[in-house]
Amino acid sequence: MPDDAQERLQVNLQSKLRKLICKGLTYLDISDAGTASQLEPALSFMKLLIERFEVRGQLEEARAAKQWLRLQGLLTPEATTQAEANSERYLESSQLQGRVRMRVGPRILTTTGGVYTPGQKIKDNPLVRNTGQDVVLTCNKCGVELRSSWVFDYRGKLQTLVPTNGHTACRDKYISVTGIPLVRDTLLDICPHNTRLSICVKCGGNSICIHKKQRFQCQLCKAAATTQSEVNLDSSQPEGRVKRRSVLKTTKGGVYTPGQKIQDNPLVRNTGHDVLLICNKCGVELRSSWVFDCRGKVQTLVPNNGHGACGGKYVSVTGIPLFRDSSGMLDICPHESRRSTCVKCGGSEICIHKKRKYDCMLCKAAGYKKRTRRQHGQFAE
Repeated sequence: MPDDAQERLQVNLQSKLRKLICKGLTYLDISDAGTASQLEPALSFMKLLIERFEVRGQLEEARAAKQWLRLQGLLTPEATTQAEANSERYLESSQLQGRVRMRVGPRILTTTGGVYTPGQKIKDNPLVRNTGQDVVLTCNKCGVELRSSWVFDYRGKLQTLVPTNGHTACRDKYISVTGIPLVRDTLLDICPHNTRLSICVKCGGNSICIHKKQRFQCQLCKAAATTQSEVNLDSSQPEGRVKRRSVLKTTKGGVYTPGQKIQDNPLVRNTGHDVLLICNKCGVELRSSWVFDCRGKVQTLVPNNGHGACGGKYVSVTGIPLFRDSSGMLDICPHESRRSTCVKCGGSEICIHKKRKYDCMLCKAAGYKKRTRRQHGQFAE
């Protein structure tokens, strides 16, 4: 199911659930001690949701505001009068077009009356100015209009300023009707080197690491973060065995140890002599003493997925042959062939014509004909 369909389905189910809760609460006497004690966990959770939202904004700005205002009145009898007043105010404001309230910092409204006005700090930016010519913006979700005449003039390129949080009522971004380039009003801090301050190496921006690179691009920082997370996880386990993403960690302490299934393979053994491996991307070291002995050829085992922190693969410092520890690659049949590609064993990669599927011209032709029929809708009944 597509993501947008899942989101619509979730919104629809949540709306029905809130409607059902409101209907059920109207038939219950919450003031009764017995009833209140039974419903206390659920009621407390809903009250907490409302309180958390009110910290960020007013309840009438929420999605499905009518239902939430009604719930507020049902959950807190003392707030019934206030909830009714909020409901009336919400209905009145919903009839006014282009009037959107947004909080920036200490509740500064930057979109009052459907016109965008940046905060004083942004106005003081030497690269920001008011052109006096409004650009029409619309919410990508609900279509509410907003006008902005403020631009960011950087490197000879003019970009119209828009609120960084978009349209708070429906939590979507503003887009230009005419296709004029836009920029969020939080990406305006330019340093003397004509670069965004946070990513400037010379200024030592907060996105720059000790290796003089952007943190999300530095392979050394990624490797260090992964090592630290492994240490934190290992300390909470009895034997240092950590399961992450359903995969048992095999490189604890810089030493490779295969899983039990691989250790039970009769062709796999531990020589006791470590082979030094390094990641070909970030240089992290790993030692492995496990080998795969097949057809008289001894190959040192390495993790199938390589170095997870940077995506690089392990290579041997001394040029010793290596072999990935994939279960399928290590599964050797009695005919001394990989089981999945063994014709005599009927491996999973062998077709009905006794050939490998990706090498069989008959299978390829059949697949092509099937795709052609599917494209033209010519399926036999």
